[in-house]
Amino acid sequence: MEKIILSENHRRSVASSLFIIEELLYEIENVLSNPSNGYFLKLNNDISDQKRKEYYNIINETRQIIRHLAVKYELSVKTFTISRFIESRKMKMWEVISDTMSKRLKGYGEFPAEYAYEFDNDINRLQKIINNL
Repeated sequence: MEKIILSENHRRSVASSLFIIEELLYEIENVLSNPSNGYFLKLNNDISDQKRKEYYNIINETRQIIRHLAVKYELSVKTFTISRFIESRKMKMWEVISDTMSKRLKGYGEFPAEYAYEFDNDINRLQKIINNL
């Protein structure tokens, strides 16, 4: 295979796109093997064992193509520790929950003043738990 050298900007952009695709593949694979049973996200398993195998094969083929593109275009590989990965997800959760405080919800209409204190305490409790991750 002949390698193709792209500009640094193009390599960074392509690598970022493939990184996102790879992350989404992991999400799909995780859902296939461990369907969510959360409170706000419930997934009913409507996938047959045969279809699940087909999806796994497609996921593996997609990963092979991603690896091929990474080598062919000399794309940089991002290496993370699990702790850094957890920390990045924790920060994203913190960002989302911070925007959920009563004073930040004014863009959706005036938050009922009589509930603001209790609501903010509930959100703060959630935020403290997230901080423990």
